[in-house]
Amino acid sequence: MESFLEILKEINITQIIIIFTGMWFFYNRLDNKIDRVENRLADRIDKVENSLNERIDRVENSLNERIDKVERKLELIQDKLMTRIDNLYNLFAGFLCNKKDDSDKAA
Repeated sequence: MESFLEILKEINITQIIIIFTGMWFFYNRLDNKIDRVENRLADRIDKVENSLNERIDRVENSLNERIDKVERKLELIQDKLMTRIDNLYNLFAGFLCNKKDDSDKAA
């Protein structure tokens, strides 16, 4: 306890105030600098996020367009196939009906 009192006797109040003022000044500057860096990083992150979102939207739109084109092509092919199947069915049905009519006339 005596050593503590001796240290207090040797250190005057102005030294303590100067030390605390220096610490306070350093803390405030450091805190402001950290805030500026955080704000710059947040801005950069926002820019990157926006550019990525735009790129994703462009790719998504182009893929949707390609999917729509493929669906249209598939519908056209399906329509052609259905038309051919209907034509073949009508052709065979016509042959069967003509054969039936021929056999009825021959009898």
